Amino acid sequence: MENNIVKVSLWGQTIGEIYWDEKRKQSCFSFSSDFVAKGLDIAPLTASIHNPLLAQGEVYLGNKKDLYKGLPEFLADSLPDNWGERVMKHWADHYGGKVRLTPVDALSLMGKRSMGALEFEPYMEKWEKTTDILLPELYKLASIIMEESKFPEGEDPLIHLQNLFSVGTSAGGKRPKAIIAINQKTGEIKSGQGLLSDEYKYYILKFNERKQFPTTLLEKTYYDMAVAAGIPMMPSSLMDINGIPNFLTERFDRVDGTKVYTQTLAALAPEADSYEDLFSVARKLAVPYDELVKLYRQTVFNFLGDNLDDHNKNFSFVMKKNGDWHISPAYDLCFTYDLTGMGFANRHELSVCGKDKDITKDDLLNFGKANDIRAAESVIREISDVLMRFKEFALKNGVSEVYAEVIQKKLCQNLDVKSEKDGEQRVDDDSEQSGIFDSVVIRKNKEKYTIHASKNGVRLREKRLSQEEYMAYSFGLVSKEKLALKYFRDEINNT
Repeated sequence: MENNIVKVSLWGQTIGEIYWDEKRKQSCFSFSSDFVAKGLDIAPLTASIHNPLLAQGEVYLGNKKDLYKGLPEFLADSLPDNWGERVMKHWADHYGGKVRLTPVDALSLMGKRSMGALEFEPYMEKWEKTTDILLPELYKLASIIMEESKFPEGEDPLIHLQNLFSVGTSAGGKRPKAIIAINQKTGEIKSGQGLLSDEYKYYILKFNERKQFPTTLLEKTYYDMAVAAGIPMMPSSLMDINGIPNFLTERFDRVDGTKVYTQTLAALAPEADSYEDLFSVARKLAVPYDELVKLYRQTVFNFLGDNLDDHNKNFSFVMKKNGDWHISPAYDLCFTYDLTGMGFANRHELSVCGKDKDITKDDLLNFGKANDIRAAESVIREISDVLMRFKEFALKNGVSEVYAEVIQKKLCQNLDVKSEKDGEQRVDDDSEQSGIFDSVVIRKNKEKYTIHASKNGVRLREKRLSQEEYMAYSFGLVSKEKLALKYFRDEINNT
C-alpha cells in the first residue's frame, strides 16, 4: 500500500506517527509533543514518555521479534492474531496475492476497529461502518475459511470476505471469531467495530470449530467455575447458531459507550515468561492489592485447572483516562491439557517457581507467600473445592459423560485427591467379552485412533475410534474388549 505514514490516536488525541522502514524491515514511531505534555504514560515499561529522548521526539524502533512484527510493542497488540491473519490472507489472495501489506499498513487497515482504544489513520472507511449481521451466514463463511474450502458456485467471495473482514480481523487468538454488538432491548445484532447507542453491548463470538474435543462447551464450563471461584470475568454464555453452540463473551474494552485502553503482558514486558514477571509488572504499574489477590486466584486456577494456554497475551492490563492501571478481567480460560498426547508436551506457557509442569500446591503456596498474598492457603482451598465440582458444571453445559469423567479424573490428580470412580472396577463389565477375541490392540497415530483385533487366528480389519472412545479406554471407563465387540460384531457373527 502507498500510504506508509500512519497517525496513531487515543481518545481523540494524536499520540504520534509511525512509518515502515522497508530497508530495516522495522517501524519507526515518534510521540507527539502535545501528547507527551499531557502526561499519560501508555507504555511505561518500554516506550515511556518520561524517557528524555522519546519525550523530545526521538524515534522508537519497532521490535523485530515475530510476535511484534517490527512494530513497537504497545502498538503490536492492535494487529490481528492467527485468525485475523487468515482472514486477511484470504482477502489478499482474492486479488491474486498482489496486495502486499506491511505491518504498518495492517494497522491502517485496522483503523478504528482494533481491540482497546488506539485508532489509526488513514483507514478504509467502508470497513468502519456498522452493518447488520446474519450469524448463520457469518458462521458459514468462517467455516469455509476454517476448513480451507472453496466458496459456493455463483457467489462473490469478495462480498463475503469484506463482511468477515469487518468483524473478524480485530480480535486476537487462534480460534475463529467475530466482533458483534447486540441490542439489549430488541436482540438485533450488528457488527461491533464502531460505537453504537447505549442500547448495545459489545461481544466476542467464538465460533464452534466442531472438532471432536468439546472446546466450546469446556470454555463455558471454565467460565462458570472461574466465576464461582471469585475470578473476575466478563458475562459469558453459549449462543446457538443453527443448533450449534458457540461461546459468547462481553468485551472489557468497551464500557458505557467508550473505548478502554488495554495492553497485554506481552506488550508491557516483552521478556516476561513467568508468573513472577506477571506480578512484577503488576506491582510496577501500582495495581491495587485486592486485584493482585484476584490475579493470584487466576494463577492457582490455571495450574490446578490445567489451563496451559497461559501465554503472555492472555493476561491484560487496562489504563483509565487518569493514568491509573488495573488488571483486566480474566479471559480465554479453558482445559487445554492434551489427554491423548505425550506428557512432555503438556507444559504451561508461563512458568512458576522455575517450573512449567508438575506444579504442586506447595509451589503455589510458596509463590503466594513470596508475593505477599496473605490468604494464599485459603485461596488454594477454595479453588480446589470448585475444581472438584468440574463434572457437575460440565454436564450442565452439555459436555458428555465420558469427557466430564475423564477431565474430572485428571483434575483430581492435580488436586492429589481421588475421584469418585477411583478404586472401582471399570464402568462396563467386560468379563463376558474377555474370551471372544484372541487379542485386541488400540493405537493412536497423531489424530487417528484405531482398534485392531484377531479371532481364531484371523486378523480382523482395523476400525477407526473416536477421540472420546479412545480417552474413555485410556482412563479406564470402557474396556478394549467392549469396544472391539462394538466394532467387530458383524465379523464375529459371520465366523
